[in-house]
Amino acid sequence: MRRRHQPFGPATGRARALADRQGSRAKAQDRLIAAYAEATTSGPAAPELLVEAFEDGWWYTMALDQGRRAFACMTDADLARGLRLNTPDGWRRALARTQFVSALASKIIRLEQPRLIPAGSRYAAMTAGFHFLCAGDAASAFDPISGHGVVKAMRSGVFAAYAACDCLARGDAAALDRYGAWIAREAAAYATTLSEHYGSVSRWSERPFWRRRHADAPSRNPSSSLLEQ
Repeated sequence: MRRRHQPFGPATGRARALADRQGSRAKAQDRLIAAYAEATTSGPAAPELLVEAFEDGWWYTMALDQGRRAFACMTDADLARGLRLNTPDGWRRALARTQFVSALASKIIRLEQPRLIPAGSRYAAMTAGFHFLCAGDAASAFDPISGHGVVKAMRSGVFAAYAACDCLARGDAAALDRYGAWIAREAAAYATTLSEHYGSVSRWSERPFWRRRHADAPSRNPSSSLLEQ
C-alpha cells in the first residue's frame, strides 16, 4: 500500500526544526537575548508588568503566582557575554543599574539561575513550500517589546489554517502565496512600530545596544514608547 505523506508538519516555534529541514531559512534581524530568571519574593507582589530601559538594553518584570516574579534583562548576545548575565553576580550587577525594577527586586529572597534565551527578530523569506507551512514564531519572531507575542501566535495560527484548508480542500494553489504575503505585511508593520519604540529613547545614544537600533529609527515623541514610561 502506498504511504501518504503528511501535508503539513507541526510547529516548533523559534527552533524552526521542520522548516529548516525543508530548506526555509530565517534571517536574523538583531541579536537580542533575554537573561531570564524567576525569583521568590517577600511581601505582596505588584501585579503589573513593568518595563524599564537601561544603558545596555531594557528590563521587564511581572508577577507570576504564589509570591514569585519573573525578571528578564533584554540585551544583545555579545553584550550579555560581557556583562556575564548568565551568572547571578553579573545579572545582579546589571539589575542594580535600574531604578524601578531593582526596587521590586529588593524583595527577592531566592533567585534561580539566570538563563539566556534567544529573543531577537527573525523573518522567514519563504513561509510555505512543499509539504510545509510556517506559522507563529517559525514564520516571523518579534522582539518582546512589541507586546504581540500571544496575539500574534493565535492570529498566525488562524490564517495558516485558512491557507492550509484552501490549499488542500479547495485546491487553491494561490492560498499559500496569499498567506506568505500577509506574513510579509505583518512583519513590515512590526518593523515600523519597533523602530518607533527604540527611536523614542534618546538617552545612551552612544552605547552599542542603542546605537545599533537608532541607525534607522525615526525620531518620535518619547511618551509613545513603553521604554520611556
